[in-house]
Amino acid sequence: METVFALAILVIGILSVLTMTGSSIILSQASEQNIVVVNLAREGLELVRGVRESSIRSTAEVLPAGVDDFFAVADGCYLVGPDAANFKLTSMSAVDCNDLANCTNCQLSLYNGVYTHNPLGTVTLFRRLVKFESISGTEKRITSRVSWQERGRQHQFILEDYLTEWQ
Repeated sequence: METVFALAILVIGILSVLTMTGSSIILSQASEQNIVVVNLAREGLELVRGVRESSIRSTAEVLPAGVDDFFAVADGCYLVGPDAANFKLTSMSAVDCNDLANCTNCQLSLYNGVYTHNPLGTVTLFRRLVKFESISGTEKRITSRVSWQERGRQHQFILEDYLTEWQ
């Protein structure tokens, strides 16, 4: 009888350790994904700041076609990301800004260690776009949205910043 009780206690202990190990692995994967998502949203805002600065200081084609001033960029959703030489805003006029989960052009790929909208890379679960909203003639609200699906549930992370004409 003592042997049976000892074995039962041993089995319960081993099962507890295995369950906690499995939970720990799942939580560490979710934590890693959350870090990537926050950094992708933050990168979206930083790239928009870079577009603003480049549009002021250089002749690089970083703004959508036909736009020559950052604060003249129309309200709406845009893709922003690095291309072969630098970064650029790409207009997404046909995209519903609130339906990021179904935006096929917004899919991010990992290409040469960089998350980009370039389809040549390895497709990831993440989608990103930035939304421009005019507050005044010299101020824009920029919202960076990242969406991903994890264990059958859709998630979204949003960061917001205000950019002003600083020169």
